[in-house]
Amino acid sequence: MRKAVFVLTLLAGLAMIVAGVLLAPPVGPTTSPVISNPRMPFAPGLFTIGVITAFFSAVIYELYPSKRS
Repeated sequence: MRKAVFVLTLLAGLAMIVAGVLLAPPVGPTTSPVISNPRMPFAPGLFTIGVITAFFSAVIYELYPSKRS
């Protein structure tokens, strides 16, 4: 169970990282500052939360009780 929770947390973080990277760049040529804004305003925040979640998966792995203890 401990490894499953760790893997699910890690995969959730990686999915948010990928979504943040894919949703951030604008579509088409950047001819003006308005077009150069991210497609989704919260894409950089989604990326940041994904990185935090991916690192937090290690904390979950260490603090989640194992079957032996």
